[in-house]
Amino acid sequence: MKLFHGSTVAVTIPRLLEKQRFLDFGSGFYTTTNQKQAERWAEIKQKRELHSKAVVSTYQVPTFTLADSSLTIREFVKADEEGLDFVFENRKGKTQHSFDIVIGPVANDAL
Repeated sequence: MKLFHGSTVAVTIPRLLEKQRFLDFGSGFYTTTNQKQAERWAEIKQKRELHSKAVVSTYQVPTFTLADSSLTIREFVKADEEGLDFVFENRKGKTQHSFDIVIGPVANDAL
């Protein structure tokens, strides 16, 4: 599975940083399977930071990784009420989940 990360720096080895702000799926390293989405996010970050450039890092993750029974995975197939509640709770800092991986659509605040 090919994953993309949009930023202003190339990230060769992803690492988890301490929680600095409240995001849709909590703290973590965010990737997407959609290259265009990663490019748009990199451009947004570039506009926020002076003297930076938009960079998309690409990762090839073996599909069997998601079948690893030692990982706790939470997947939201679509942006339904349960998924939106999860995002809301994370954004408000009301919850700290213990999932290793969270999969699902990121909320679109522009709608």
